Amino acid sequence: MDRRELLQQAAQRYLAPCYEDAVNQAVAAFAEERGQILDNLSHKMSGLVETVRCQQERGEKKALRYLMVSSLLSSAVTRSYEYEFAFYDSELYLDPTESCFYWSPEFLFRRVEPDMARFAEQVGRELARVRAFELEEIRRMYVNGFHLAAGLLLQAVLPGILEQSGLFSLALEPEFSVHFGAYMEQFVEIAAAKGGRFR
Repeated sequence: MDRRELLQQAAQRYLAPCYEDAVNQAVAAFAEERGQILDNLSHKMSGLVETVRCQQERGEKKALRYLMVSSLLSSAVTRSYEYEFAFYDSELYLDPTESCFYWSPEFLFRRVEPDMARFAEQVGRELARVRAFELEEIRRMYVNGFHLAAGLLLQAVLPGILEQSGLFSLALEPEFSVHFGAYMEQFVEIAAAKGGRFR
């Protein structure tokens, strides 16, 4: 068994229970801070909708087809754990007019740093000279687990936030959809609208 496999086994042994606890704590934190968290996201979304409204009035932005919510690899490296929310027309990434904001659900990622610090300490007892770059791969894998929780949360709350923020007052394609995934990679549709309402 090579060193990488040993590290991954140790991560599975140690971080799987940590992940379960972290998600449970994040759910409890969301329940406790729900109003503040959703107000923050709603405020950012309302600002973006207003920006797009102005862009459309000036003829800079065509009818919207997609809202893409992307986890950013760079935010795992910088440890800001941000998601990009970006409106696109039917040309998707070829849309020439940028319309986005960044949001960091801090409540969801609170345990990542303490869990990784304890893991580094634990694995340091089992393997000689564990290097930062070796732990960084484990960190990315650990953080990826939280993206599923973020996607499920956004699937539940985004349709309401978008409606309240005035999405349907903008020029939209006949079918509009919200997708979640890693930036410029595979996305999953988490909401869809047709005829001025979410299905």
